Amino acid sequence: GYIRVTTFSKLYLDDVDTFDRQMARLMDASGLVIDVRGNRGGSSNIADAMAGRLLDVDDGDAPPPRGEVYEGPVAVLVDSGVYSAANHFVHILRRLDRVTLVGQTTGGGAGVPDRTVMLLPDVAFLASSRVLDFPGLLEAEHGVRPDIWVPYSQEALEEGLDAEWGDPLQDAALLRALNALGEAR
Repeated sequence: GYIRVTTFSKLYLDDVDTFDRQMARLMDASGLVIDVRGNRGGSSNIADAMAGRLLDVDDGDAPPPRGEVYEGPVAVLVDSGVYSAANHFVHILRRLDRVTLVGQTTGGGAGVPDRTVMLLPDVAFLASSRVLDFPGLLEAEHGVRPDIWVPYSQEALEEGLDAEWGDPLQDAALLRALNALGEAR
């Protein structure tokens, strides 16, 4: 199965319902590809809700499982355009042994920015939390590295980065993800 998640914005709260419907339809799939390439983030609450459909344990460090949980192999497509809540989503899922990250290092950032008025009229956004990686590193803030690195092709760079996305005949990251899912079964 394939699901593309383009945003975690609060403006698209119905995306959680759409994601849930897609997950229900794909619950028996032998493997699942979740494509978050180019997702600039949004609300970590929405990211947590979507991640909860893939988490099979409640360890206190991640969102709790939510609804029927997909327990098959998952490949998450990532790139340098993944920021904020999308980076948070990737960081949560990477702890699962059955999840493989495919693509390029994410753009980073997941500090839950909070608006702070410094001196009127200036406004600054300060991180209200720090996201530490498992060994206590700030990798999630600086970008999460994929398990399988896939560089952009020269043709894709010349045509625009999204020219190859989602086309199973031209999308190198998707092809690598499908191969990884086949090996995971």
